[in-house]
Amino acid sequence: MKYIYFIILVFLANLLFSYEYLSEDSDFIDVYFEKMESGGYSFYADNRHFIPQFISLGFTTLNNMVMDRENPSRITLQPGDEKVLIAVLKPNIENRSYSFRSRLSFTNGDPLTVVPDDYLYILPFENGKKYKLDQGFGGKFSHQKENFYALDFSMDIGTAVCAAREGIVVEVKEDSNRGGASASYANYGNYIVVYHSDGTFASYVHLKLNGSLVNVGDKVTPGEVIGYSGNTGLSTGPHLHFSVNIPTIEGSRQSIPIKLKGVNGESVDPEVGEYYYSKHPDGENFEVYYGKDITDGDYEGYLEPVDETNTLKFRDESVDSTTVIYCRNGFDKTVNGKVSFSLSNSRTGKKSPIEIELPPLSEVFITTVKPINPGKPFQFSYTISYSIQE
Repeated sequence: MKYIYFIILVFLANLLFSYEYLSEDSDFIDVYFEKMESGGYSFYADNRHFIPQFISLGFTTLNNMVMDRENPSRITLQPGDEKVLIAVLKPNIENRSYSFRSRLSFTNGDPLTVVPDDYLYILPFENGKKYKLDQGFGGKFSHQKENFYALDFSMDIGTAVCAAREGIVVEVKEDSNRGGASASYANYGNYIVVYHSDGTFASYVHLKLNGSLVNVGDKVTPGEVIGYSGNTGLSTGPHLHFSVNIPTIEGSRQSIPIKLKGVNGESVDPEVGEYYYSKHPDGENFEVYYGKDITDGDYEGYLEPVDETNTLKFRDESVDSTTVIYCRNGFDKTVNGKVSFSLSNSRTGKKSPIEIELPPLSEVFITTVKPINPGKPFQFSYTISYSIQE
């Protein structure tokens, strides 16, 4: 919300102006006042924006003046409203000087009447793509206060960002190429803000430099690519910050809890550490495959030939947060071994240590490793002791 302070001292002399603006720095809102013949002022506002605008006009100092309504005066202007009366100040005692000090603020939306609906939001990326939720509601790093109900999806710079709901673009910033974990970078984040039919706003933040495909005033549809993810602003790594917000009478935007739309149209509560697919309303069907559903039994009997290298080598394959571990026997003889694991917030599919027998020139499956709590850091390491049969 923008704030404008205005002070005027009025004496008994005649004034030469018919009206004065209080909001000359606004592209869409005009707030101005006119001198009344009987003394005092009438304050008016125009809205040239295409969505409602909320105005708060307060008077911090009234010397020999009285206001005709509650102070501050708060009002919502609909698109196209002109010369809407928002306050009147009159002298309290005639034939004496008077003065006032004002405080004006204005912002997009209508905090007085907004009522969020129960819309199910599609995941804000391409149909059939899957990304991890790294920070969710109440995340300690940056999801507090007005950002409490924000969601952070880990994704590489340049990943397509899609509209989660139909709406109209009201704000775009794409001129920054700066980002970092320090709060000093907070104002450098690129973003797109979309206004919805229920009066809420969606924010898509940390976009890359020149990463917007839309302009203010554009209408967007669910699943439409609107920009590209980045690492600008207050950010510890490339990701997309997504939230749905309502305007407040204080001029900020408060994030609100939302439901996400699952691949089968079901309502999903977002959980940190989990991977989510986006299913667009008219998107093609796709195979759903989560690493958390993988079991060691899926690899029973796995055996693949390898070239002779006279070495023993492990191979890791990641599916989401699940790691599948293989071992390649490059000897032309059978190898017997024992694999021991060191685990932190993780577990193996088989009890450690795992005894293995590796046929000559073959790759075998060892085990899977999964986090115990996907929302917290996890790690593992392993060692092998082995002997080659003669």
